[in-house]
Amino acid sequence: MDDARKSVNEPREAFRQRYLEAERKRQEELAAAEAKATETVEAKSPKGKKGSAKGKKSPSAKKKK
Repeated sequence: MDDARKSVNEPREAFRQRYLEAERKRQEELAAAEAKATETVEAKSPKGKKGSAKGKKSPSAKKKK
């Protein structure tokens, strides 16, 4: 009985380990791509600069009737 169980579990565990390794690698690549995308967005947008006033209403326009 133990031999039969072993003959089933060993290939199953080997497959499981290959799958887990592939999944870990995929997650690392995804995280690296996301970090790179975030890095490029931060590099393109200057810090401390506020958005343009185009299309925005001024605060005084709300008070007029």
